[in-house]
Amino acid sequence: MSNLKNDSPLIDPLPQKFNFFATVHKSILSADFYRNVRYFSPVTALKFVLQMCLLTALISGAAYTYYAFDDQRGLPAIVPEVFPGMSLKNGLLDPGRSTPFAPEKAYSVKMLNMLFCMPGVFDVLPDSFIVVDTSLGALEKHSIAQLIVSDRFFALKTKQSTSMKIAYSKLFPGPDTIAFTRTGMDKLLRKNRLNMFINFFIQTGIITAGALCVSIIFLTFAAFIFRIEKREKVGCYFKKACFAVSPIFIGNNLIAASGSHIPNTWYLLLMIAVFVMFRGIRATHTAGEQRS
Repeated sequence: MSNLKNDSPLIDPLPQKFNFFATVHKSILSADFYRNVRYFSPVTALKFVLQMCLLTALISGAAYTYYAFDDQRGLPAIVPEVFPGMSLKNGLLDPGRSTPFAPEKAYSVKMLNMLFCMPGVFDVLPDSFIVVDTSLGALEKHSIAQLIVSDRFFALKTKQSTSMKIAYSKLFPGPDTIAFTRTGMDKLLRKNRLNMFINFFIQTGIITAGALCVSIIFLTFAAFIFRIEKREKVGCYFKKACFAVSPIFIGNNLIAASGSHIPNTWYLLLMIAVFVMFRGIRATHTAGEQRS
């Protein structure tokens, strides 16, 4: 099936059908590519965005799963520092110490950043965000905006009257003892490696889709507001924006595959996408001037 609308005159004689990786290459390196994008159907542009989201979810999900298993900087190394000497058995937490206990922030934020695939996001949390308290009525004793680790469940306390609870017995069914040690965490993770990958696949897919959608909307309206040709419709810029976000796709996957956790990279990648977008628009305008 052709990527072009029927009877659409090509400004530049490029192939009518691109495979995904060839399209990524051209969308970043070839300004002339955007001289033909106006003739692509909206379905083609959206299909390209969907392919970027799915491939990013696959690559980033696999990368996060791989690095989560690392015994030096992954969860087997971090979790024992957050919950030292603690264990679970039959859905009950043994804190191995007097409570309440607040783990060190440095380890807490590392664990949360890794679990939620969002580097740097949790760095702003207060030192007392995670509190281990197995005493009676622990949930009522602490203020809002805290993660309370009780004897039977952990709960994110959002308001005085409500909280989000998850029982340990639902997450870890069975009588086996789960020790929060390097060996214990490594054994637990390997037993649930498929669930870990599915979790990271879904999370990175949602995050990527959100980042690309916001970027496309920003590029579309920025190009439309500062457009050179007043006759161009917003739909044309939307299609160009769908391809111009390719640097964000490439950058996110390279960072994930390297195992780096660099916060706020979206801003830098968006600036590269802006350059790609307006370079393509300029090439289209120049071609129009040469024909007239």
